[in-house]
Amino acid sequence: MITRDLAEFITAWCGMDQDPDETTRMLHGKARPYYLSWLPRDLEAAVRNGDMTAEAMERLTGYVFAGQEDVHQWIREKWLLWFDTPAPFEEGTSEMDDERVLESTRVEEGQIVMPFYIICDVSGSMSGDMETLNTNLGQLHRAIVNQPTVDDVVQLSIISFSSTARVLMPLGQLSESALPRLQPEGATNYSAAFQTLAQAIATDREELKRQGHRIFRPCAFFLSDGAPTDPDWEQTFHQTLTYDKRTGQGNKAHPIFVPFGYRSAPESVLKKLAYPPEKAKWYLARNTGVEAALQGIIGVIMHTVISSGMSVSGGRPALVQAAPAPGSGISQGDSEYTDSWI
Repeated sequence: MITRDLAEFITAWCGMDQDPDETTRMLHGKARPYYLSWLPRDLEAAVRNGDMTAEAMERLTGYVFAGQEDVHQWIREKWLLWFDTPAPFEEGTSEMDDERVLESTRVEEGQIVMPFYIICDVSGSMSGDMETLNTNLGQLHRAIVNQPTVDDVVQLSIISFSSTARVLMPLGQLSESALPRLQPEGATNYSAAFQTLAQAIATDREELKRQGHRIFRPCAFFLSDGAPTDPDWEQTFHQTLTYDKRTGQGNKAHPIFVPFGYRSAPESVLKKLAYPPEKAKWYLARNTGVEAALQGIIGVIMHTVISSGMSVSGGRPALVQAAPAPGSGISQGDSEYTDSWI
């Protein structure tokens, strides 16, 4: 992916006196002869000197890089396109692992999978509303299947949680998946949901990599009608579904976690679950009945999944979080996630 930010970075960093849009056009194809006398030399020097840090390149390219060598591998892949010659530096410039999570890139059709997880509260308080939830999930299923372009790139999984959590529908294309029937069960154990989701993402990621797919960062939609009944929910969330770049601790393949609350779900809890804070939103349906709330929530999820899936065909895949429909009674807000409780 060559974003405008990356084009501006290369333009400024190399002292190029030109419009960043021209740099973008050059980097999407072969470099013109004018660049060949000095741009490869400057880029090679930056690679060898470690000037292009993983953190900076993450912001610029949309990738999550495991380390300096991962940055260099990305540049090696581009080098042949840009300069019509192999990169002059070899692997092993610095330490690395092979853990890279695609967030946004220009890819060929069929190479990318966008995983989505819907985590549904099926605690006892949902006993009178389970049919509504099942009906709306069915509408979501049909809407995606009716969009072949979206169905080709989107894979979806459904997880239920109460006192425990279970993967009811493994990750897969909806056109090849049968929806489960959700049933009411026990308490509202958030930790069980977080742990099951983290394990499912890890397992699914390995399988998708084995199949040769490129994986967009997963998105998890978390639906609950009440407060957590487990006292350590916040600690469990931090340990299983977040990542600290400063320390390298946590889940590097964490999802974008989007919480939805209704009935008695506390707004203060939802705000702490939207992660990462610079990307995720939280949603709360407080001023409406449960039936209308679920319809509005599934509507937001439907538009988010379809818009995100459609972005792949445009060559720039992205998570497009939909706003609540006007008059739905659903509010949307920015994250207030913090690890200050530690």
